[in-house]
Amino acid sequence: MEKIPVALSLAADALYYENPDLEASFELNRIDEIEYSEELATGRMHDDNTLVLRLRSHGQAFEFLLDKPDSKKWMELLPARASGQAARAV
Repeated sequence: MEKIPVALSLAADALYYENPDLEASFELNRIDEIEYSEELATGRMHDDNTLVLRLRSHGQAFEFLLDKPDSKKWMELLPARASGQAARAV
């Protein structure tokens, strides 16, 4: 597993993650689950000042480390949800 720095942005219908070498996105209606966690799925350590944003889509998990102060805004704009709930950004 690698740590790849990316900038995250949220639109009404998609979550974008980008850096100088990468431009990618998730359509919100294709995300099965959104979860915020203190731990990475692999159990690997990360900075205590970060929180994990975990997205699951079609059986694959994608994790992004957020600064804890920023994570509160993300939780409001992109609330956690379990499989079967409608995806939407606030």
